[in-house]
Amino acid sequence: MTKIEIDLDELMQTEEGGESVVDRIVSQSARYLADAMKTNVREKAETIAKEQIDAYVKAQLATLMEQPIVETDCWGHKRSGETCRTMAEVVVEKAVKHLNEMVNKRGDPAGYSDEKMSRAQWMAKNAAEKMVQEALKPELDKAIVEFKKQVGVKLSEAFKKAFTEVLKG
Repeated sequence: MTKIEIDLDELMQTEEGGESVVDRIVSQSARYLADAMKTNVREKAETIAKEQIDAYVKAQLATLMEQPIVETDCWGHKRSGETCRTMAEVVVEKAVKHLNEMVNKRGDPAGYSDEKMSRAQWMAKNAAEKMVQEALKPELDKAIVEFKKQVGVKLSEAFKKAFTEVLKG
């Protein structure tokens, strides 16, 4: 339901070339409704377009993933011994190769003398470390605050003792 608010005092004071108050109310209401309809139509058109584009892209990707492809060398010649595979098979193969690549402790490709692990192991290790850190952070924060209190008390006592000795001295 659309609600239209009209300021009658303003309409009564405005002279619009001999238009009656009713004509001015109708004109203002028509402008308001036209603006509201433009917005609604634009939003609806954007929604429909997005849905149609998403459906089209999804269908194209599904088709692409099932298309047979032949890998070639840098000159476009078919690699010897290569068979046709689908894009999905190639993507899976490349992903497995990427996850099995040996990396260093920073996740960069491992050098000769680096400590090595597979990228999948590195990702799992980092995820586990992050979960442990997030789980322990509140407890560590409490421990740090308590440690600072205890150190502060001991330092305070030590300073008090040293000042007392200096003043006596």
